[in-house]
Amino acid sequence: MQIRIAITAILLSVLCLTCLGLVMIYSATVHSWGFHYLFNQLAVAVVGWIGLIALWRIDYRRLKKIQAPWLLYGLALLGLLLILVGLGETRNGSTRWFVGIGGQPSDIAKIAVIIALARYMEKNEDDMKRFIPGIVIPFIIIGLPCLLIIAEPDFSTCLLVGAVGVCMMFAGGSRMTYLGAITGILAIAFVGIILTNGNRSTRIDAWLNPENHARGAAYQTDQSKSALAMGGIDGRGLGEGLQSDYVPERSTDFILAVVGEEFGLRGTLLVACLYMLILVSGIFLAVRSHDKFGHLLAFGMAFLIFLQAFINMSVVTGLLPNTGIPLPFMSYGRTNALFMLLGVGFLLSIGRVAFHEQSQDQAPVFKEGEPVGKEASHAK
Repeated sequence: MQIRIAITAILLSVLCLTCLGLVMIYSATVHSWGFHYLFNQLAVAVVGWIGLIALWRIDYRRLKKIQAPWLLYGLALLGLLLILVGLGETRNGSTRWFVGIGGQPSDIAKIAVIIALARYMEKNEDDMKRFIPGIVIPFIIIGLPCLLIIAEPDFSTCLLVGAVGVCMMFAGGSRMTYLGAITGILAIAFVGIILTNGNRSTRIDAWLNPENHARGAAYQTDQSKSALAMGGIDGRGLGEGLQSDYVPERSTDFILAVVGEEFGLRGTLLVACLYMLILVSGIFLAVRSHDKFGHLLAFGMAFLIFLQAFINMSVVTGLLPNTGIPLPFMSYGRTNALFMLLGVGFLLSIGRVAFHEQSQDQAPVFKEGEPVGKEASHAK
């Protein structure tokens, strides 16, 4: 029963976030673009939900039989390479999208790293305390796509993938002394790279000293915080937002600012609670999974959704520098919305299999010759 509650909680939370996202995208774009953005996102949502339901009904353990973890991982690396060698489109100083068709292969990489890492750590469960199989190889699995992502450059997605990977290594049994030391060294190197990058260092300075960048790097966050403040506790009402119209990228990375102005603090807290519910329910399913692959896969998917939401909401409220990370299920964007929904499909599949196996474990076992049903009642 508890597993069913966790599955239902995830399903309803994602459904609410998807529907609310469609409403907010419409509200943020209708005056400038009509129904264009809404219909595009609705099409992606429909395809994503079909995929979610299909994966939910499939036993996730079949992924191992067809070598899907490594096939998807290789596909993600190939996509990241292609956009760097001439098939990528540059926007705002970053080459993240395929020319003509759009779509970011980094969104595929997020899911691919989780699945590949879960598969590797399951096969090498007994060796995870050793340095080479427990630290070096998992960091290589995480690091290859991260290096390609940072070359775009996309520091925020690199940080997200790395953070989720380290969390999975912790859950997978890597030795903490090795993991802590290597993670610390990589974190220092990552900060050093950011500080030597002009655009990213400017964002950090704008975050620390917004008054010096009021017309530049701090403008977006300042307008976002103003929109949240204008919404107050109860909000202005659906479609009544005014300040959020001045927030750049309000239909993508800063969709929460529209929620905050139109539905107030209550709406913003509701969104935050839904992401927290997904995390808690996902960890519960990970704990109840009967195999290591399912345990790590559920853990990784739950943390990916939560960490991405946490980073986005922290940026919108000014707690972190501007990163360009979208809000899962709500922000406008095709590949991000699609692969996040597919990730939830894997999460629900793990819950379904765990519930089925739990039901079998709890089924009564009758010995040969033992009376059953009415015969048992008469025997008593």
